[in-house]
Amino acid sequence: MWVTTKIAKPSSKPSTLGEIDTMRIFGYNDTFAISYRPGPTWNTESHVLIYCHLMLKGTIIGESEEFDVLGTCVGDLERLRDKIQKYEGHFRDILFDGLTDDEVMELIYKSNQLESEYNPVFSHLPVMKTNELWYKHTVTLAESTDSYNIVVFEEGGKLKFVWQKWKDRKRGLKNENNVFVEYDDLYAAINEFLLYIKTITLKT
Repeated sequence: MWVTTKIAKPSSKPSTLGEIDTMRIFGYNDTFAISYRPGPTWNTESHVLIYCHLMLKGTIIGESEEFDVLGTCVGDLERLRDKIQKYEGHFRDILFDGLTDDEVMELIYKSNQLESEYNPVFSHLPVMKTNELWYKHTVTLAESTDSYNIVVFEEGGKLKFVWQKWKDRKRGLKNENNVFVEYDDLYAAINEFLLYIKTITLKT
């Protein structure tokens, strides 16, 4: 069931946007959602800080107490939505066929690496001439996702998100984090978040 929830989270820090310090979740908790709550005030009006994170399969991606600039979060989510809309229906490369999630993730990141950075465990994967796979399929949200590798692609008519902590990947640990998301559910979550942000910023 689609929900926009409000979860009380008391804080001694004053909120940037003049509202109570509660967490709001836009989307489906068990698949794809965006968590938001006001961030601490800053000494310049040109930057508004918020706590904004992706939620995949009910897990907040990144450190929950890490805040980011509102404009950066909005821009990253708009670009993610627009990129997926652009490629909807052909958001999968034939090179992914027959590969495990680990291999797909490695192939995507390998397309943006120098030869000296290639993981020898995945030497069987092809070398790309461009970084198009990396551009199309990687996911970031400001600095909150810096410690994660996150990719998204189509499988069985749905979006499939695969993610892993960067340190775990460097250690060679097998990745088991994935979730399927309907295209429309992702669009709805992002659009509802963006509308909410627009509404509260107009009030300030």
